[in-house]
Amino acid sequence: MTSLRKIQANRANARRSRGPTTSRGRAHAARNAYRHGLSLPVMTDPALAEQVVLLAGVIAGPTDDATLKARAIAVAEAQVDLRRIRRARDAVAPDAAGGNVDDEAFKAEVAFERYERRAFSKFRTVLREFDRVRLEMIAQELAKRTQTTETDLAERSQILMSDQ
Repeated sequence: MTSLRKIQANRANARRSRGPTTSRGRAHAARNAYRHGLSLPVMTDPALAEQVVLLAGVIAGPTDDATLKARAIAVAEAQVDLRRIRRARDAVAPDAAGGNVDDEAFKAEVAFERYERRAFSKFRTVLREFDRVRLEMIAQELAKRTQTTETDLAERSQILMSDQ
């Protein structure tokens, strides 16, 4: 059972830990993503959009299926976004990777971690969806092949029966 003293301390800490409370502080926090350019969709940057299209072609492979291509584009977009966030983080706090971390580098690392977590979550989600669509296509292809094989066997057996 939690003591009354601990409950009061938790409540006091919670009141102090709700992020910026002034309008100036909230406005500053809202601009963080814009400052690094991470709030913009990947496809708005022509160079990144080209990377997405090339990577999506590799991911999807030679297919005419529009659904699979769309899912491959989503996977490629999430992958390029992850790469963009990691590059931005390394540019802002290059010493953090080597273990030399001061207060500013630590704050930057923490800020970028949130962007990276969100992008990685999106990547996992779109990758699962891509895999689901791809497996459905494989299952449909196998079903077609099985039907063809069964039809061929039935026709062959009828031919053999008629020859006798």
